[in-house]
Amino acid sequence: MSEAASASISGLLVDGSYQYTATLTDTGTTPIGTYWLAWIPGKDYLDIPPTNIIAPAGWTAAVTNGGSGDGYAIQFKATTSSSDLQPGDSLSFGFTSMETPAQLSGNSSFYPSTPETTSFVYMGAPFSDAGFEFTATVSTACYCAGTIILTKRGDVAVEDLAIGDNVVTTSGALRPIRWLGHRRIDISRHPDPAAVWPVRVTANAFGDRLPRRDLWLSPGHNIVFDGVIMPISALINGRSVAQVEQAQVEYWHVELDAHDIMFAEGLPAESYLDCGNRTAFANGGAFAEAHPDFKPRHWAETCLPLIKEGPQVESAKARLLERLFNQGYSVDQEADAHILVDGRRIEPVRLSETRLAFVLPADGRRILLCSNVHVPAHALADSCDGRELGLAVGRLQIDGNAFLIAEDEACGSGWHAAEFDDRCFARRWTQGAAALPTGARFVIVDLAGLGQYWRDPQEDVAAAEPKRMMIATAS
Repeated sequence: MSEAASASISGLLVDGSYQYTATLTDTGTTPIGTYWLAWIPGKDYLDIPPTNIIAPAGWTAAVTNGGSGDGYAIQFKATTSSSDLQPGDSLSFGFTSMETPAQLSGNSSFYPSTPETTSFVYMGAPFSDAGFEFTATVSTACYCAGTIILTKRGDVAVEDLAIGDNVVTTSGALRPIRWLGHRRIDISRHPDPAAVWPVRVTANAFGDRLPRRDLWLSPGHNIVFDGVIMPISALINGRSVAQVEQAQVEYWHVELDAHDIMFAEGLPAESYLDCGNRTAFANGGAFAEAHPDFKPRHWAETCLPLIKEGPQVESAKARLLERLFNQGYSVDQEADAHILVDGRRIEPVRLSETRLAFVLPADGRRILLCSNVHVPAHALADSCDGRELGLAVGRLQIDGNAFLIAEDEACGSGWHAAEFDDRCFARRWTQGAAALPTGARFVIVDLAGLGQYWRDPQEDVAAAEPKRMMIATAS
């Protein structure tokens, strides 16, 4: 009896850094009580210290570093044996890093011959036994259950495919299916749900019948645009391409005899490329045992160039946005700013285009500055800013006194970090519902920027107009 494990890591770019989720699977015959990510005895491999570390219930986490000549690693440890990871089960661990997925999967600058995701597990506490060394890998493309794949025998749901089925590729050639991987994820228990929520590509998003009906993909799946492949997560606009919150999801991999482009709901998208995470799927271990000479490949072996950012990604986003605008979607700067006082909505008196005043009832306990939210990267083709932004507040006065909005200590929940231009405070964005001090009676908000808020075609513009007229009359 001995421990053994595999791990798959997925990353999502948020606010200029990557939020990573490492899913550890116990592939051995004994429980696992320690998971040391990016470490083997005496060596820490991460180039940059990780932050915002999330351990599952019953586990603790600590960053390790052996000194100036060493990198960084994360030691996750079960607090009691009852929290140990059991054979056949999986646990998810989260952390944030400035390192890109390519850097994370590449060799450490401290130890150039070793991938940064080389890891160790022990049955119990650290050093409780000889341990097991393995390399965690970046997760790859998945289709959601129900996705229709074009094959020689016609349209077939991905879960109904079989080994040996011939899949029609975009070149017209037929390629046999070599392996089908599947895995059901309980997102409600995931430490970073946004890393695994599926992405919905609505019918006709890229063009007529592209896709033919809604296509559901994992965030890491790549699609084809102008002769290159790019991650669908880089094209999210919140409308025709959007992540959808779900409690659980079932993902499927379709591996052909070579990496290629096939038709999923009529949209060209990639087949599975093994980067070493096969055993993270329910039937992956059995395949590895049956095909011991089948070695993991690398993202450099994709059938088309893989582009994750830059002009080609921006061009794809722009085309998606253009189609939305042609369908009646629009973007405006109406934030619908208001304040909630213990659940009661208070409308503003608009003193100018950028100055709002609010008169609040006495004895308010829970006071929130509220508005619509927007994500810059969803409405602007050249933006990578994935934050959910509400109001850009440049100055805030409460009961005649300046509120120290530039200081983190003064702000409660619902605020983003302060932003500075030339070392001078410029603005602080709300997250859509920002806490204000209890008991406030008179609030003046000076805006220091305007958002880009989506308007759907079915929204009743006429119904919103009287509200804007009422505010203008009261000013």
